[in-house]
Amino acid sequence: SLVYLPSDEATHKVKRTSSQLLADWGVILRSPSALGALLFALTLVGANEFFFINYGLYMEANFDLPLTALGTVTIVIALAEALGEFVVIAIADRVGKKPLALLGALGAALAYLVLPALNMNLPLTLVALFVMFVSVETAIVASIPLFTEIMPNAKAIMMSANGTAHAIGRAAGAAIGGAFFAATGDFAQNGVIACVIGLIAFVMMWFAISERNTIQANSV
Repeated sequence: SLVYLPSDEATHKVKRTSSQLLADWGVILRSPSALGALLFALTLVGANEFFFINYGLYMEANFDLPLTALGTVTIVIALAEALGEFVVIAIADRVGKKPLALLGALGAALAYLVLPALNMNLPLTLVALFVMFVSVETAIVASIPLFTEIMPNAKAIMMSANGTAHAIGRAAGAAIGGAFFAATGDFAQNGVIACVIGLIAFVMMWFAISERNTIQANSV
């Protein structure tokens, strides 16, 4: 059978003009909390990509792992990401979303620093890799509800901007991290720089995103 669906009424059609989009972005640019949240997302993901883009070469060079074994390591990463999401679901309401995001960002930053030092021990390297991805996923998942609370009147543009920050961080981190490792050949240096970038994410979450700033943003 055919079902007739009437067209939307003209009064319900809202076209997004370029000036309205610029105004939406202006709201974000005027909010220190929103800018801090976007910088947190960019640096958290960027640090992870800067470091992880070279892990295959590192694992193959240090442990003589064949390509099939590197594929198996991906299972460890998938389990770590699943555990990170479960951690947020299980304890975020009791511990708090911001403390979990802070713990995740700090744990990832420390993992970038420690992991290259474990270049003679494969089991410990896999443990560090697991901790790294649990931490990153925990920070990402815990930060999402925080970001939706920053600008309740502009949630769509805020989350769209968050997605853009993730994409830029992922692309820039991978490109710069790969080029840096190709130039230096030193995975430990990649770890140090990734740690510094990750600590920037930690600082952004600590200082820029707070209950006070969220309340102020709610009144905008």
